[in-house]
Amino acid sequence: MKIIIVFIVMSVCYLIPHFVAAQTFREIFPMRSTCSEVTKFLNVDGCKKHFEIYSVKNARIEVEYSSEVCETAYKKKWNIQPWTVVSAIVHFRQKIILGDFVKVFGIDINTCEKTASVERNIISNDLASTIYSCKQEGVSFWSYNDYLSSMVLTPSPKEDELICKSNSKKNTSSKTSVRKKARKKSS
Repeated sequence: MKIIIVFIVMSVCYLIPHFVAAQTFREIFPMRSTCSEVTKFLNVDGCKKHFEIYSVKNARIEVEYSSEVCETAYKKKWNIQPWTVVSAIVHFRQKIILGDFVKVFGIDINTCEKTASVERNIISNDLASTIYSCKQEGVSFWSYNDYLSSMVLTPSPKEDELICKSNSKKNTSSKTSVRKKARKKSS
């Protein structure tokens, strides 16, 4: 009996940090969260550039912020204020079991599109990874050997209410994504 109790306690102690690591980033909502909310939540400095990379204890987070009203992203113009999260990519530094991640986020993995990374022509260090794209939840994630390695937070269909109306008098000029510009500069 004591062995079973010890096993349960050890299992809970092992799993809690993994649940917390995955759950904390679910507080970032594309098209809703602001830079000041993200930096406060992550306890980091920021809001200097429209593409920021934050390093926290259990992950590296890349966040793209809007720079104008009616920002073009995901082939749509979004009626959001400058410094609103457009997307976020989280690269985990610790192993998170895919099944635990799915439970914490309440994702029905059967509703996600599942693709091998090489089929989508994505460059990665690990060609055997699998990509799950869960559009209804606004999250995609990469796994390798049933462990989560990264996740991307994007707008879910409920954010479609934030699409700029075509007759809007707001700035609707198209622009290249801040992320693409940043990557071109670094090349």
